Amino acid sequence: MILLDFNDPMSGWSAVPLMLAPVIVAFPLVLGASLFVGLPLTWLLRHLGRESVSAYGMAGFFVGGMIMIGLLYDAEWGISGGALVACILGMVGGSITGAVWGQERERLVALDSTSAAP
Repeated sequence: MILLDFNDPMSGWSAVPLMLAPVIVAFPLVLGASLFVGLPLTWLLRHLGRESVSAYGMAGFFVGGMIMIGLLYDAEWGISGGALVACILGMVGGSITGAVWGQERERLVALDSTSAAP
């Protein structure tokens, strides 16, 4: 079996868009959620003094699921099985993204507090 058989119509260069499709779809969703939800949430949690890995992870879990429900909900049929799977994947991806952002925020806050101390 050859991975990229350029004589086969379903492999070679014609397979590249299919391989890139998840990145092409996921990148704008993650970037948009990070900018329009993540940054305001960071500002809010910072000013409330509630920043933590779990807070960011829970927010990512909720927002990741809501984005997928918002994109895939069909008013006539509701949520299909495939949309439910996508919603669960959005929740997992959102919670991981939020937790990683929360860890990075903790690291930045720790660096800021050590550099501000005399």
